[in-house]
Amino acid sequence: MLTGFYIFHKKHPTGLEQLPQTSAPLYAFKTCLRHIYFAHDESEKLDLSPDFEVFQNQKAYQFIAEVLCGLHSPVVGETEVFGQFKNFWQEGQFLPHPFPYALKQIFSNLITDVKKVRGLHLQDLGGQSYGSLIRKDLTSPSDVALIGAGSFAADILPWIYKDQNSIQVFARCPN
Repeated sequence: MLTGFYIFHKKHPTGLEQLPQTSAPLYAFKTCLRHIYFAHDESEKLDLSPDFEVFQNQKAYQFIAEVLCGLHSPVVGETEVFGQFKNFWQEGQFLPHPFPYALKQIFSNLITDVKKVRGLHLQDLGGQSYGSLIRKDLTSPSDVALIGAGSFAADILPWIYKDQNSIQVFARCPN
């Protein structure tokens, strides 16, 4: 089942990387710390770009499961990336070129496995989200500067705003 499953990973991407060339479509999952491109290509004739770490088959599955469990994050066991992946999975159902059947199966299994691992092994770590850490550490500030305007910013803004703080948002793309 995992034959032909590829992950191209770039930690701390600049956006200037040359994307891998593959006969199969690439599906981009992007977080603030990494860009991950998924491909399923049975022909296995891929240009393995030097700009990316490349994982194949079982190693690819293991790597993405570790990322989704928060094991490659600054806050071990954090939940944000898994939530972002579930959104990516849902949005993929509506793409002009939806995920191929093989990736649908892999992603479905990933979600099940990550939930199982998190439930069995990643309990009692304290605050497992960046938002919970900010809520604990941000005690009645008068001025807040928020860098970025993505989903994380949208999640924490209500917590910051409820104390009627002065908020400045700095973002590349004002939305």
